[in-house]
Amino acid sequence: MNGIYLLANDAVLDWVITIVESIRAHHCALPLCIIAFDERTQRLETLATKYQFEIWNDQDVSKLDAVGSQFYPVRPIDAHMFRRLASFWGPFEHFIFADVDIVALMNWDELLNAYMTSGSRFWYFGRSETDVYCAGEFLDEFRRQGRAIQFNGGFFVSSRHVITFQRMLELVPRALALRSHLKSSGEQPFFNFYLDSEQIPVESASAYLPDLYDWNWAPSSFLGRTDFYEIAEREGNFLGKRFPMIHWAGHDPSSHMPQREFFLKYRLRNAPLRDRLYFMWVWRVRPIFGNMLRALKTLRVQPQ
Repeated sequence: MNGIYLLANDAVLDWVITIVESIRAHHCALPLCIIAFDERTQRLETLATKYQFEIWNDQDVSKLDAVGSQFYPVRPIDAHMFRRLASFWGPFEHFIFADVDIVALMNWDELLNAYMTSGSRFWYFGRSETDVYCAGEFLDEFRRQGRAIQFNGGFFVSSRHVITFQRMLELVPRALALRSHLKSSGEQPFFNFYLDSEQIPVESASAYLPDLYDWNWAPSSFLGRTDFYEIAEREGNFLGKRFPMIHWAGHDPSSHMPQREFFLKYRLRNAPLRDRLYFMWVWRVRPIFGNMLRALKTLRVQPQ
């Protein structure tokens, strides 16, 4: 069985609804499994039947907390990020992992099918060269060996057992000894370090699907333009490129988020009236009143 993993808890419920709605809106039929970020999943559990996902939170997931705590003993959020690596020994033989602050812009069945026929072991969809290794001889040596892609771990395609828990435990002491060469950005530095150390080929999805654009961060521009998502959605591509997703890494849902209309489109796709009214008030009406009040205050303090 193949499928899609998400990492979530109750704190990101709006994101979960949004990404699941976007996945299904593009007719992707892959089963969904939410890896529990922590024990706070009570509200998620109430949505499991409606949105047809499973929540995975057993010893195979929680044992990664002990690994993460060795890197971040006083930063539990970063320590819990290691739980995404449980995807490598979960129920899916081949899988997509996606952060929840993403919306799908195409049918992800196509991505997984192409991966399975490629003979690859790991596909990435973007790089994060400022969030993995520190500049210096350690990084330079990896580069001389043809490694150190420094991929972004927020969205990838891979297969079961490309990473194993036992081998992870064996590599942790070495990674801790090299801690000064690794950035402090959740599990991402160790994740890269594992694949680089094991010489597991890390390949860009766009190498196999060349019409895909492989950097999909919401605030980014493409050829100097910021409207490319909207054009691609209407026309199927922008200048011959398709965009498999939008990723809001570093952004919380708000009326100020870039490309907010895509978030609202899928968050409200099958939402009840109370949700629609809430987002209309908080994201559209209240900001108008706020701007009017600020304008009035400015007029009052202007010299006569």
